[in-house]
Amino acid sequence: MTLQEIIIATLGLVLTTVFTKLGQGFWNYLKAHTTAENFATAKKVVATTVRYVEQVYTDIHGEKKFNAALNGATNALHQRGIEVTQEQLKHLIEEAVHTMNAETKEIVGE
Repeated sequence: MTLQEIIIATLGLVLTTVFTKLGQGFWNYLKAHTTAENFATAKKVVATTVRYVEQVYTDIHGEKKFNAALNGATNALHQRGIEVTQEQLKHLIEEAVHTMNAETKEIVGE
């Protein structure tokens, strides 16, 4: 095998690896920015976070509890590569709290 053949084979391997990684990165980017899917995931993450904060942080209330949910949801969504504005998160948290309270009232019978 000549030096030129070795260089061409190596270059082919490197380019294949680079394009594979770029393709995976692009696919992950597309998945992370699929609006309907992201919104559904964000709603689930926020609802789970709100329930978690309600159960774990029994010694804080009001704005501190809201901020705990906001920070927890922000971190969880960031880990999933989902971008949501703070305003959108606030609305999702309020919706999750409202739903949780309504479910609790229904269970308790109020």
